[in-house]
Amino acid sequence: MNNAQQPVPPREGAGWAAPVSAPEPPRGRPVPGWLAVLGSLALGALVGVVAVLWQGWSTVLTTPGVIVLPWGALLGVLAVFFTAVAWGLRTARRWVPGVVGLVAFAILAAVSMDQHNVLIAPLDTRYFQIAPGAVWSAFVVTGGVVVATLAALLIVARQVPATRKAG
Repeated sequence: MNNAQQPVPPREGAGWAAPVSAPEPPRGRPVPGWLAVLGSLALGALVGVVAVLWQGWSTVLTTPGVIVLPWGALLGVLAVFFTAVAWGLRTARRWVPGVVGLVAFAILAAVSMDQHNVLIAPLDTRYFQIAPGAVWSAFVVTGGVVVATLAALLIVARQVPATRKAG
């Protein structure tokens, strides 16, 4: 058989990669800009409060040494991440995860700066010996919200096409 007689493989179907294309905008009714802003502020405040409350849940194992499992803080960080990604994709706006994460972080900061704070342990060396679980949870939730926000921004930026203004 020469090259002219060989069958041409199909371009679609099982075993063939789909053609690379730009991401599609989300389906459904578009979310107006004012609703995207208000929703981002409200959802950021909600997950910020959730992260503050959940970060107090941790497990401290004392044998053979001190092992801290800040699982509540990780749940709070995941709540911020998934909320930011979901609302960012729903609104089809790249800046939305940043606002959600910024508001959540502002809630964490406001609670931690309170003089009579009982919800978040201060990041001070003397508290590491007294309450290692609370200090590690505070550290994980504070840093985790920043990392979760940056990751959500990257994911939404990859999925939502950039808008270009004419002219």
